[in-house]
Amino acid sequence: MLGWRIFMHSVRLVLGNLEAAFRVSAVLYLVSAGVQAWFLIRFGEVSQAIQMGNPASMAMMDGSYVGAALISAITTMITGLWIAVAWHRFVLVGEQPDGWLPKWQGGRMLGYFGRSILIMLVAMIAALVIGVPLGMLMGFVGGPAMAWMIPFLVMLLVMSIFYRLCLILPAAALDRPIKLGAAWEATKDQTGTIVSLAIVTLAATLIMQIPSMLNSDPTSIINIVYSLVVGWFMMLIGVSVLTTFYGHFIEGREVD
Repeated sequence: MLGWRIFMHSVRLVLGNLEAAFRVSAVLYLVSAGVQAWFLIRFGEVSQAIQMGNPASMAMMDGSYVGAALISAITTMITGLWIAVAWHRFVLVGEQPDGWLPKWQGGRMLGYFGRSILIMLVAMIAALVIGVPLGMLMGFVGGPAMAWMIPFLVMLLVMSIFYRLCLILPAAALDRPIKLGAAWEATKDQTGTIVSLAIVTLAATLIMQIPSMLNSDPTSIINIVYSLVVGWFMMLIGVSVLTTFYGHFIEGREVD
C-alpha cells in the first residue's frame, strides 16, 4: 500500500537523520514551545473559558491577552515555516544546516506561507460544499447514530485535498514553483493512496497522544516532556510526508 509506504518512509527520514533533524528544528521548536507555555501559564484560564464557550470569556479578553495570543501565534507560524523550508531543502537538495539554527530564508518562507493559506482555503471551501450536504444526508438517513462520523469524514476530506495539492509547498521551498492544477494532475489516480495516508496519519497522531491523555496529571514533568517529544516527532514526520510526496510524484524517487 503506497500510503503506508509513504508514511513509513517519512518516519525513516527522521530517524535516519536525527542529527540533522535536531539541528534544523530543536532550537526553533523549543522557542515555539516556550512561548506557547508562557501564554498558557499566563492566560490558561481565559483560553479555557473561550474554548468552553463561557459567556464571560469576552469580558476576560483584554489587550494583554490579545497581544500575547498574537505573539504566540506569530512565533509558532514563523518557527514552523522556518523548520519546514529547511527540512525540505535538506532532504531534497542536501542543504546542510549550519550550527543549531538553519539558514533564514524569508522569501521562501513567505511563499510557503502564502501557498499554505491557498491550499487551506481550497480545502475549507470543498469541505463546506461537500461536507454540509453530506452531513445533512447522513443525519437524514442515519439520524443521531451517524452524527459522530461527520467530523471524521470532513477531516478526512480536508486532509485528502491537502495531500492532493501539497506538492506546491516543497516546490516553493526549492524555488521550483508549480501551480495547483499541476499538483492536482501529478496526484491523479491516487485517491486510495491519499485516503489511506490520511487515515494512517490520523491514527498515528491519536495513538501517540494516548499516553498523555491517560496521564492523571497533565502538568507533570513526565507528561510535559513526553508531549514535547511527541509533538516534535510528529511535526517532522508531517513535513517529511510532504517532502516524500514531492520526491515521489514530481522527481520520480522511489519510496522504500
